[in-house]
Amino acid sequence: MTIIKLHYCYIALRSTLKTHQSVKRLVLFDFDGTITTKDTMLDLAKFYAGYFRYYIIMLVISPLLLCMKLKLVSNSFTKEIFLGLFFGGMNELEFMQLCQRYSSQQLPSLIRPKALAEIQMHQHQGATVVVVSASAKHWLIDWCDQQHLPLLSTQLEIIDGKLTGKLKGPNCNGPEKVNRIKAAYNLSAFEKIIAYGDSSGDKEMFAISHEHYFKPFRNE
Repeated sequence: MTIIKLHYCYIALRSTLKTHQSVKRLVLFDFDGTITTKDTMLDLAKFYAGYFRYYIIMLVISPLLLCMKLKLVSNSFTKEIFLGLFFGGMNELEFMQLCQRYSSQQLPSLIRPKALAEIQMHQHQGATVVVVSASAKHWLIDWCDQQHLPLLSTQLEIIDGKLTGKLKGPNCNGPEKVNRIKAAYNLSAFEKIIAYGDSSGDKEMFAISHEHYFKPFRNE
């Protein structure tokens, strides 16, 4: 009886996998707070500046952060002030080297195991899995490349080989996430779209999905 039951379980599992593989799916993952346990832009700044300098700067800009929370200033404006204070004027090559160190030394410890397992499950089932993030590609690209994940993200302005602290184009958050997704993929080509996110900046991405998950992977 045990062998027969195992045989039927195998048939059921194979049938389930075939069903998943036959449906063309686009799976969208927010990064900060969804795949990771914390905001990587803040964590990168702390990694670079050290605790003392990091918290001094955060104290100085705390009124601005409060205004952002109260929606008196935009996320994009606040992000540019933050990036300018920590990285403005830095040589792009130096910044890339910093981001590579961060990606190898710090980022792996922030990845939620269940999020990575979910990503790999979708990949094994043949889905197109994409990271869509408000963070910049500089500190995400190495990890995404290692996981074979396309990345849609915020771009940083670089002039004469140096970071200005400004964004190049819109912040990849809220409606802009959908703009980037639609520019990269023909949504009508997918029979099912699944999205994972953890903030109000993901609600527009949820709106174009057939199935979405808010703040998943938190029970670990």
